[in-house]
Amino acid sequence: MSMPQINTDFVQARMNRSVPGESFANDPDTPLPFEKAPQLTSVNKASEFIFEKITEEENYMQFMEVIAGGAPLMEIAKVLLYSMYEEGKINPDLLILLIEPTVYILMALCERADIPFTIAGELGEEEELDGNSENYEILQRLQEAQRSNEIPLPEAIEQRLQEMRPPPQESPPEQPSLLGMEQ
Repeated sequence: MSMPQINTDFVQARMNRSVPGESFANDPDTPLPFEKAPQLTSVNKASEFIFEKITEEENYMQFMEVIAGGAPLMEIAKVLLYSMYEEGKINPDLLILLIEPTVYILMALCERADIPFTIAGELGEEEELDGNSENYEILQRLQEAQRSNEIPLPEAIEQRLQEMRPPPQESPPEQPSLLGMEQ
């Protein structure tokens, strides 16, 4: 019988975590951003903030390149929302509520730019849902929206999306053909 492989990255990540109750020992005059009241408190305001953040000129192309590279939208949404939590923009409850709207925003932007995407699996393979998955209901609604091409977005975001024009993609410089070169 072979020994199971130990995931050293997981062990290292667990060792670098804070100890439960550690925040009680922090100086109350200088709390961490996520220990203060969140800056955004409603799903609509936070969705608009996320849309603005994703569609900023310097961010938009990076998001689209990562998605075109095969990254699942669910993973991108989780990273984006967790960073917003760490910055003190949202609280953990709002983080959970924003997963679905964030993926819908990403889906709409991908469809507008004709970029193939996947919600939670590998690009090109059929995504099967496990009934025991923690995000089963959310994934089910997201896949249904993807199949029906009806992405439910807040009206303000839908209007801005209609007005928005994706920035042109830079084409690589044209390489001269070896057959056309003179000797």
